[in-house]
Amino acid sequence: MGLQRRLAVAMTTVAVVGASAGVSGAEVDISGFAEGAIGVRTSVIPDPYQSTSSVERGRGDYTLKETRLQLRGDSYGDFAEMHFRVDVTGDQVEGTESAELREAFIKFTTFGDHLDVRIGRQPTTWGTGDLLFINDQFAKDWESFFSGRDLEYLKVPSDVIRLGVFGLPFNVDIVVSPEYDQDNLPFQPSGLRFVMPGPGFSSYPETPGGADLSNSEVSVALSKSFGAWVVTAYGHRGYWNTPNGFRYGAPNSEGLYSVSLPLGPGAYTRLNAWGASLRGPWMGGVASLEGGWLDSRAGRDELRPEGYGYVGREPEFRGLAGFERTNSGWTLGAQFYAEMREDPDRWEEKIAQMQGDLDPGDDTHTILTGKVERTLLYETLRLSAFVFGSPSAEDLYARLSATYELTNEVRVVLGANVFEGDSPGTLFGVQDKNDNVYLRVRYLF
Repeated sequence: MGLQRRLAVAMTTVAVVGASAGVSGAEVDISGFAEGAIGVRTSVIPDPYQSTSSVERGRGDYTLKETRLQLRGDSYGDFAEMHFRVDVTGDQVEGTESAELREAFIKFTTFGDHLDVRIGRQPTTWGTGDLLFINDQFAKDWESFFSGRDLEYLKVPSDVIRLGVFGLPFNVDIVVSPEYDQDNLPFQPSGLRFVMPGPGFSSYPETPGGADLSNSEVSVALSKSFGAWVVTAYGHRGYWNTPNGFRYGAPNSEGLYSVSLPLGPGAYTRLNAWGASLRGPWMGGVASLEGGWLDSRAGRDELRPEGYGYVGREPEFRGLAGFERTNSGWTLGAQFYAEMREDPDRWEEKIAQMQGDLDPGDDTHTILTGKVERTLLYETLRLSAFVFGSPSAEDLYARLSATYELTNEVRVVLGANVFEGDSPGTLFGVQDKNDNVYLRVRYLF
């Protein structure tokens, strides 16, 4: 959605809710923050990795260099409430200035407090994972995540209708997005913020069309409490948020198909997903289990000898087990995550039909996470370390940060993103040259 359209949505939201709020004399509470942030790469970049545009503009040493102003408005009336957030950013890495509408929605309750309705632009999240996602198929901003922006920017806001139904034997949460939103990935053609081995994409991956019913996405969650434990079932119909698979061409005389990647774009293929989670108290902390089956419809397609097509990601099972405990200013957490292809033989057969030495990868991908947080100085200082490690891919990613509240209005964050991996084909190994340290100073008002 373009900036003008987003601002129009915000103005409409403010006008509609302002009318309802005016009946009850409600006021709009304005708050926000001003922030300066800088992130510097700590790894030496070999010449083959450095993009020409970065060299010419002299910005190759920075992963983050920006000033940001956020304004937030909240209004509570007798019949509805309104919330909006707008970010105005000057990004010196990309050399751009922008205004982003991150939130603009109306919320009201009807049918005797049994139906909660939210209409407008808003971030959405669910599931039990801590920075790991199975049934949360909502778009994310991995460029912000890896560059040192605040964690709130990991979630990409979407224009949705969200319905919450209560009073049944279980609660229902429905999210309908008429326009598809994809993840913001770090390997963009501009090459100004992150560097990647190899040529990468020569253009952006192909995405579904705009606001069309055939491209809409629907997500549903059904939850029920059993004492202190919560059981949730999930369903999703939409698209993968990241490009997966590759484009192929007609076979040659030997029956092998040509492959256009990495020089051509990938594709965001269709996805159906189902899953469930369990979360509750255990051994003085909180335990969680979550699983899901991601049915990649394109992954079931056979290769077509008559022309071009896509080999999509195979259907797969995902599982997650986690535990977290807080005591005396310490927070300790651990998770185990796994992805398993439904039919690894089918995937390997497709790869074998391709020209070149394509690696089918591991049939099972595993990740272990560990989290340690400590609050000190009357909770004005928070130290945090969150580490992802993959035994199957043999790579690692560490998020380190120290947050200090100088006053009630001034907050300073010093952090680092550290990647390690020998293979450029793994999730964190491809980021091996993007280690960075960052500093953010925020003034709240």
